[in-house]
Amino acid sequence: MIRSCFSRFLLSGALLAFAVPALAQGGGQVQYKITRDDPATMNNFWVSIDAFYMDLGFKNIMGLGIGNGIHSTGIIKSKFGYDAMIRYGTLTLGKLANSNFKSAYHVELGGFFNLRDYNKARNLRVVLKVEKGTDALGRETETTTFIRVPGTERRLMQPRAGLYLHRSPFELDYEDLYATDIEANVTMAGIYVGLGSMRVHNLFINTDKFGKCYNSGILRLYADALILPVVNVGLNGTDYNSQVKPGRIGFRVGMASLPTDIKKNVKRGLLNFSAEVGMRPLDGLFVGGSMYLTIVRKQLKAFGAKESSTAPGGQPVEKE
Repeated sequence: MIRSCFSRFLLSGALLAFAVPALAQGGGQVQYKITRDDPATMNNFWVSIDAFYMDLGFKNIMGLGIGNGIHSTGIIKSKFGYDAMIRYGTLTLGKLANSNFKSAYHVELGGFFNLRDYNKARNLRVVLKVEKGTDALGRETETTTFIRVPGTERRLMQPRAGLYLHRSPFELDYEDLYATDIEANVTMAGIYVGLGSMRVHNLFINTDKFGKCYNSGILRLYADALILPVVNVGLNGTDYNSQVKPGRIGFRVGMASLPTDIKKNVKRGLLNFSAEVGMRPLDGLFVGGSMYLTIVRKQLKAFGAKESSTAPGGQPVEKE
């Protein structure tokens, strides 16, 4: 009997000896209180400066454009919205090679309609801290400590359409047919028609170990058909459309980020990104992207900005 009790005591002690270090390595427990879970209270007006944008068609390397721009998005009365964009290739590869080429540029002006607006319960990842260090080989490492908190994801489904204008240099190896390469400027004009969405998080917690933390941001996703009835290929008065026979249809899919809340509530949110890939006449497969600074983010009452909300919990810390 005594031996049996003693064996159980040793077994319990051994299990405890292993359990405590494992708990510590996992980050322990963190207690938190949800102070806001409110994706309905979101910005409805943004203005961003493209600090760096890039657009490249793989069949038209000379059309590579790298530059700057400005764009804006607005949502009016939670129903209708607009997107406006202008980007200019301050560094255009073709123009560097041939002064007859013109700089690349890209212009869009469109709108969308919030066809469906609903909430979905999700476990949202809230970052508690990020630590940088080095491993045994001297390489930089980054450890992110986070928890998953029950929260709300707001989802908006948005049919969209707008005007689409794109210009870039164009070079095609037609030497076998025309004794010379075709070098020209290409201008495409038409519309885009498609479907977009917004996934909105605006969750704030107060923790016992890490203070105030949050998951606040908007991810935009979209897929568009590009209908481009006007495609002009020419240089210095010479029209190459009959030789090149450009198509008139393309498509693209992409994503972009925006800050959900005003700067007073969320310090982060200045730096955002966009990326897209698709097919375009003469360019073939193209990729584009931008890193931009959202210099204006407002909840305009004139556009129908909404007010705010709360709740509690506690959960083990996870690491990656």
